[in-house]
Amino acid sequence: MKIIKFRAENFQKLKVVEITPDDNVVTIAGKCEQGKTTILDAIHAALGGGKMPEQPIRTGEKKASVVVDLGEMIVTRTFTPSGTALKIENKDGFKASKPQDLLDKIVGKLAFDPLEFARSDSKKQVEMLLSVVDLQVDPAKLQKISGVVVDKVDENPLTTLNNVYAEVMENRKLTNRQLDSAKKVLASLPEVSEIKAVSVSELVAEKDKLQKVIRSNNDKRADIEKQQQFLAEKEKQRDNVAKEIEELEKQLAAKREQLTIMTQVVIKTNQELGRMQADVAKLIDPDLTAINTKIANADKTNKQAQQYIDRQAKQAELDKYQAESDDYTKKLKSITDYKAEIVSKTKFPVPGLDFANGGVTYEKLPFKQASGSQTLKVSTAIGMALNPKLRVMLIDGAESLDSKQMAIISEMASSEDYQLWLTRVSEDEKVGIYIEGGEIKK
Repeated sequence: MKIIKFRAENFQKLKVVEITPDDNVVTIAGKCEQGKTTILDAIHAALGGGKMPEQPIRTGEKKASVVVDLGEMIVTRTFTPSGTALKIENKDGFKASKPQDLLDKIVGKLAFDPLEFARSDSKKQVEMLLSVVDLQVDPAKLQKISGVVVDKVDENPLTTLNNVYAEVMENRKLTNRQLDSAKKVLASLPEVSEIKAVSVSELVAEKDKLQKVIRSNNDKRADIEKQQQFLAEKEKQRDNVAKEIEELEKQLAAKREQLTIMTQVVIKTNQELGRMQADVAKLIDPDLTAINTKIANADKTNKQAQQYIDRQAKQAELDKYQAESDDYTKKLKSITDYKAEIVSKTKFPVPGLDFANGGVTYEKLPFKQASGSQTLKVSTAIGMALNPKLRVMLIDGAESLDSKQMAIISEMASSEDYQLWLTRVSEDEKVGIYIEGGEIKK
């Protein structure tokens, strides 16, 4: 849908101007302050809705009107001191009951100036490009690959992607700080072999047990010594008695009886001594060298065992942080890859467009670095994408475009079947539709 006829009467600087376009490019030329831009303003006022001009009526007149014939419908907007009225009808007599609502659905972003995209900042360029492309972000998939809870996708899908990426990046930064700390602690610990800790109390108890055995054995040895002394004494007594028998025959009977008794005692004592000696011969004194060495080295052993445990714990902590850091790195790559996948499936107005670092890129470079021709081509293509129904674009001040740039937008308007209305300051009355004093000069 394009403008097939335009008429404005008493609108701002215009007296009566009627234009019937016969080409894709409608050039409105003239000197400054003659009403060229007013024609574009009139199209805005008729079709755009929203805020109206403060003084739409030409000075000295009581009423103004703008009529735009779009082929399928005719839009008429009138202005009086009391306000403005809008009427939409077609050639069959149909009249819209809610003309502005109908117009809003058709017009879209008619007022888009192709050069506005190039003049906008990065944030605005992203918003404009997002309004013409369908960037689909699956929140469930994004949450799965990032580990970040994604309840919904923002109106600007790039904001969601960037926020998730930033959160994963912050998580990785925190983990990396913990990882660096763990590395420093681990590096400060000595290298030790694995060794089991010992219980000093258990070792002392074991030593006490062994010493008790020794004491018992020594007691038995002492008993033998006592028995031997006792035996020696009795033997001496026996010998004395024998001598006394020889010497004292008179006391023989008594002495023999005493001898018999002592002999029996000697026999029994000797037997007991033999049994005790046999038992003692079997005794083995435990060696205290090993247990004493263990007790002496217990502190050193336990210190080494604790060092091993501490180092293993720090190694485990380091491995944990390293694994977390690696996982965040993988998630960041997954988000980047997912964003690239989304962009690759997105149909852009011009091949080579993309989103990166919070802005728009063209041919992998920031759009601000594009050449003048590339800038104009991309901006115009986006302007056309913003106006799919009413295929009209407006450029004020086209004299700033060189011949190459004019050729580019003219070719695009022709190939895409868009209508381009532009103004140009010129004193050559043969250039386009020449305006002078608010009228078309023949």
